[in-house]
Parts: sequence; structure tokens; C-alpha cells
Amino acid sequence: MAQKYFIIVHINTKLAFFWALIERAAPQAITFLISIWIARLVGPSAYGLIGMLGIFMALGAAFTDLAFSAALVQKKEVSRDDETSIFYLNIISGLFLTLLFCAISPWVAAFFHQAILMPILCVQSLTIFISSFGVVQLALITRSMSFKINAMIELVASTFSGVVGIGMASWGFGVWSLVGINLARACCGVVLLWCLRDWRPRGRLRMESIRSLWGYSGKLLYASLFHRVATNIYAVVIGRVYPPADLGLYTRANSFPALPAGLLTGIVQRVAFPLFSRNQDNHPYLLAAIRRQNRILVFFTTAILTVLAVTSDEMIPLLIGSKWNGAIPLMKIFCVGGIFASAFPLHSELLKALGKSDVFFRVEMLKKVAIVLVIACVYHFGIIALAWGAVLISLTDYILSAWPNVKSVGYTWRMQARDVLSPLLLCLICVGVTESINWKLFCFPVVILLAKIVLWFLLMALATFLFRHTLFAEIWELIVSFCGKIQMLRAKPSATSLT
Repeated sequence: MAQKYFIIVHINTKLAFFWALIERAAPQAITFLISIWIARLVGPSAYGLIGMLGIFMALGAAFTDLAFSAALVQKKEVSRDDETSIFYLNIISGLFLTLLFCAISPWVAAFFHQAILMPILCVQSLTIFISSFGVVQLALITRSMSFKINAMIELVASTFSGVVGIGMASWGFGVWSLVGINLARACCGVVLLWCLRDWRPRGRLRMESIRSLWGYSGKLLYASLFHRVATNIYAVVIGRVYPPADLGLYTRANSFPALPAGLLTGIVQRVAFPLFSRNQDNHPYLLAAIRRQNRILVFFTTAILTVLAVTSDEMIPLLIGSKWNGAIPLMKIFCVGGIFASAFPLHSELLKALGKSDVFFRVEMLKKVAIVLVIACVYHFGIIALAWGAVLISLTDYILSAWPNVKSVGYTWRMQARDVLSPLLLCLICVGVTESINWKLFCFPVVILLAKIVLWFLLMALATFLFRHTLFAEIWELIVSFCGKIQMLRAKPSATSLT
């Protein structure tokens, strides 16, 4: 019976991973291509202006959700009254925040010395209110691990908003094209959720339901607020001290490594939290699951980010133009920090799934103290120093997030070192080999870019094959499984023709 249970969980998890991959990868790929196109049209200053308002949008998202979506996923039994109560509470908080941000927009514009931020914040804050209508539906999708519907919604919403943004940028709307993308995506996503999901608020608005969920979600909300303030304080500091173009370079440089790292982390988190929540009493299973997911996540994240770092000199000018060359050194630094930044959320999801929201809250508070201390020490020395400070913060975040799980499920530091350091050392060797070659012998940047990628792929493939039975067993298993599925797809037409 136990073996049958684990087989079923494994199959369902693989299906969930597949649809979570589609849900995350397809929209982000579309968004990435669109952002490249728009970056060529609007320039760094426009991205800098939007970056100044990032902290308000992040706070708005936290308050609108109120962390009740996580409570709906984690709670073993959820009633209609619970769902309906959270639905109306989200809408009320979304409306309140939209009005609040409009009211404070003159002070925000004065703080950053940018008058245009006043109307931008008012319009941008509408996304908070609009998104609040779909929070419960998204939480129920996550709870049931039925990501197929949301994958379709994200794909359509990303495409629609991209068309809107490119159209506005082409017609000379500048920074407003970035605002248009956010509004169009929020509107399209909510409309599709209501059209494709059969959930409706059929229960009653009850304070008992809110209070029962608040015991778990309250600490998550406080932690989320501090997290969003601390992680967006970079944009506030840079926007206040440095020109908008510097903030634009900073955010654009961070977006390149953040895309693949966020994609991989998002896929794992999307599946890990409901999976961990379902098996929260089975600690041996949780230990095996987090070790496997951590090894796979760190391997692929490290491989992708290091190849981005070694190809950044050719990639940025080719993709978004020479006016963004100031982002190249920043991008290399962010690739280093992104490795640790992608790993620690998995530990946080395990803590939340175990119901230890109080421990999660304390850990998050320690992280924020570290962020403030680092920023206070380095912000006087320029945006390069701030980028290295982000690397230090990522490493600190991983250590603090992983610490509680040493005792919770027995994920010792020795196990974590084995799981994390192997791909790091491999990629450092690949970096050394790649950087030792005189690439100036190649005349064209495109040729250099392709040559570096091919060499990198060959080195990683060779190392994975050589250590397929020891360090990279899970990675090799995934590769073999993927190749087997391709062969099956190729064999199906021939089998059909024979019959």
C-alpha cells in the first residue's frame, strides 16, 4: 500500500511539474521577448521610473492577498464560507490600497523628484484592485495542483498584454507602455479566470472564517510585507540617490538572470507547497522530496546563470542595444547572487507547509535586518557595490531559510553541502575553461555568443555523463526520461502506420 501511494504521488507530481512548467515558462518566454523589444524603444529611464514604484506595487500585492491564499492551500478542510470571506476581504483591501496610493502619489513624486510619477502611480495602482478579484481562484488552482487551466490563462494574458505594450511603445507612449502592459495583463487574467473557472462566491462573509485563517496567514502577511519592503528598498535607494537611468540599468541587468532563476524556482515552488502540505506529517518523504528538488533546482539554475554571465558581453548589445552596455557588469554580479536566491524559497515553502508560520516569520525578520544593514553599508559606493551587496544578501537568505529544516526534517548541513556545492564547483570549472579561451579570434559577436554556448553545453553534458551514478544521478535520470519520451513520440506515427 505504501509503495502504491508513493508511485501515485510521484506520477501526479510529474504531471503537476509539467503543467507548472508550461504555466511559468510560456508566459515568461513571451514576456522576455516582449521586454527586449520594448527596451530597444523606451530606454533605461522609463524602466527606472517604473522601478521607483516597485515597492508600492509589491506592498499592494501583499496587502491584497493578505497571505490568505497560502492559508487556503495549507488548510486541510476549506469551506465555502472560508473562500467567500477571503474573496470579499481581498476586494475591500484592493480598493482601499488603490485609493491610498492615489492619495499619496504627490508625496511619492516629490520624494523622487519626478512629477510624472504622480499619474503613473494612480494608474498603476489599479492593477492591485483588479487582481484582487482573482486571488481565491488562483489559490484553489494551487490547492488542487491543477495548473493546466492557469497555464492557458497566463499564456493568453501574457500575449495580450505584450501586444498592448509593444503597440503603445511603437506609438511613442514611452513609460506609459510599461504601465499598459501591467494593466492589460491584470484585466485579461482576471476575466479569463472568471470565464474558465466555475468557482463563484456562494458562501457567506463570516468573521469566524477570517479569524480561523488569520492565525496561520497573519504571520505570513507580516513576513511578506517586510520581505517586499526590504527587497524593494534597493529601488528606493537608487531612485532617490541616483538618476532614473541608473535604476533602469540596475533593474534591466537583474531581469536577465531573474528570468530563468525565477522560472525554475517558480515551477518548483508552485508544486512544492501543495505537495509538502499534503504530506506534512510524513517527514521521511519530505526530506527525500526537498533533497531531490533542491539538487535539480540548483543544478539547472547554476548552469543557466553561469552561461548567462560568460555570454553577457555579447548578449546585451545584441538583444537590447549598446545603450544598455552599462548593465553588463551588473548582470554578471546578479548571476552569482541568483544561484542562492533561487534555492532558499524551497526551504521557505517547506516551513510554511509544516504550519510553522511563527518560525517562518522570525526567519524573515532576520533576513530583513541583514538587508537593511548591507544596504546601509554599501549604498554610498555606487550601484556596483549595491549589486555585490545583493549577492551577500542572497547567501544570507539561504543560510537563514535552511537552518530550521535541519531540525524539522533532518536536512543536515552536510546533506545540503553535498546537494548544493557539486553543481557550483562544476560550473566554476566550466567558467575557468571558457574564460581561458581568446574569443577575440572570432570576428562577430554572434559567432562568439554561439561558440560559448556550445562549449558550455558540451562541458556540462560531459561532466553530467561522467558523474551520472554519483553526483548527478537525478539530473541524468531526467535526461534519460526526456529522451525516452521523445523516442516514444517519434515511434507513435510509425506504429500507427503499420496497423
